[in-house]
Amino acid sequence: LKILGPNAFDWTKVTGNIVIRADMELPETDEVDENGNHGVHSATFEGTGITSLTLEEGVNALPQRIAYECRNLQYITIPSSITSIGDFALSCKLDEGGSEKTLELNDGKDLVIPQKVDSIGKWALSNIGHVKNIIVENPNVTIGSGCFYYQRSNIYFASSKKENNKYWDDGNYSTRLFTD
Repeated sequence: LKILGPNAFDWTKVTGNIVIRADMELPETDEVDENGNHGVHSATFEGTGITSLTLEEGVNALPQRIAYECRNLQYITIPSSITSIGDFALSCKLDEGGSEKTLELNDGKDLVIPQKVDSIGKWALSNIGHVKNIIVENPNVTIGSGCFYYQRSNIYFASSKKENNKYWDDGNYSTRLFTD
């Protein structure tokens, strides 16, 4: 695939492991501006049965709604090249009965939001469970409304002070925002 268009697989029976290659385009619309650029991408796998989502190094955005309502999603790989996470990228909404559904991501391991990420969209990481910690490496990140709604993991933001090529030392995070 060269271009993975908007809503390409939304609410289909697609399942399994998905890899987004660095050379793939993820346009918001089928329209291209005079410079050959597409806008911000909208949903591609919304409501499907995918179980893992891997973005290869070189992919620069986790598009909005890319895995919204993917209730079977268990693993996600976010490369250091990512600079933005779109609105509703990984969130789940209320079940029909009104109860919350959380995604059980990364087998209880940390979910690291890379240092290059400068914006995390509205509701982008809401209702994610089973993640030990969410670590946001960029201390100057912009966070959209409801981004961490119903979040049960510890959420850490790195210090703006960098020492030894790290924003924290030996797991002692500089800012511990939320905990259980």
